Amino acid sequence: MLRAIFHSQKKCVEINLSFGFILSNVKTGEKRYYYPSQNGLVFDQPLVVADKADLERVLRRVGETDCLEYVRQQKANSKRRIALLANVAFHLYPLTDRTIGRGKIAGQLPKWLVENRGLDALEKDQNTGKLNADHLCYFRCLARHQGCGLKNSARET
Repeated sequence: MLRAIFHSQKKCVEINLSFGFILSNVKTGEKRYYYPSQNGLVFDQPLVVADKADLERVLRRVGETDCLEYVRQQKANSKRRIALLANVAFHLYPLTDRTIGRGKIAGQLPKWLVENRGLDALEKDQNTGKLNADHLCYFRCLARHQGCGLKNSARET
């Protein structure tokens, strides 16, 4: 499922997961379902997925996760035991246009960085398509942070 999610994304994402499970009361047999939510995320910090290597690292982390131990830690008290691990939810947080850039004078950015789906290298002028030859990358990043730099907005700012 994570591979399919990765291939459907156009940008870099952060991923976390949570489980839905059913607990059973030891004395009464009453069952209670706990749905997967952002209140019970498995990882303290979401895992960044920007390329296939990141995806493989995330898959290893997910595979190393002890699902039953996670659920045991979530249960309210010792009167309940795990009846069923019902489902998993993947929580995706898109990372849009991370800004980074360096002009032609300092040298062209590495291909792996420019092609990273989670970064906007700000390497080329959007209007001319030529590499930026000045030392204004800091100001481009600052302008992008302030909301400028969207398509055709260079002339407007």
